[in-house]
Amino acid sequence: MNVEPKDCKWSIWTFPSNLSHIVADYDNNNNVLFKYSLVNGNIYFFDSTSHTDFTNSIRAYGASYLIGADSEIVFHFDAVRIRARGSGNLIITLTGEDEVLSLSPAVMTNSALPGRPLYRKFNFDGERISIKLEVDSAGDWFNINRVIAFANEEFAERPA
Repeated sequence: MNVEPKDCKWSIWTFPSNLSHIVADYDNNNNVLFKYSLVNGNIYFFDSTSHTDFTNSIRAYGASYLIGADSEIVFHFDAVRIRARGSGNLIITLTGEDEVLSLSPAVMTNSALPGRPLYRKFNFDGERISIKLEVDSAGDWFNINRVIAFANEEFAERPA
C-alpha cells in the first residue's frame, strides 16, 4: 500500500526532555495506544477516556499550518468557522507568519452535542495566518472536525 504525504494527518508532538522510549501498541479492540517511557522508568500512555492526569489539567491544543497563498498577497482574515464538540471554553489564538502579530478573539463555549458549527468574527491582516485552538481547564476537551478561515485579498503586496 502506497501512502502519499498529502493523505496523512500530520501532528507535531512535544515530548518530555527525559524521554527514553516511544512505542505504538494495540489494545484488545485493535485500537492504537501511544506509549512512552521516561528515563526514571515510568511508562505513560494516552487514554482517550480520561481528560485529566491524576486530576491535573492536561493542556490540550492544536495549531493549523500557515493558511494563505504562497505569495506576497496581504489578506484580511475576518472570521473562522469551526466544527467541534467538547467541553469548556475553546480559546482561539491567531498568529501571523513570523509570529510577530497575534490576536486572541473572544472564547467560544464547547458543547458535547453542538448541532451546529462555532463561528467567531475578528480582524487580522497578514500574508498568512495560523489558528491555534486550546482548552486550559482540568477535564475540558475538544474534538475538531473542520476549521474554515474566511479571508479576502487586501493588497497585492505589503506596502513599503
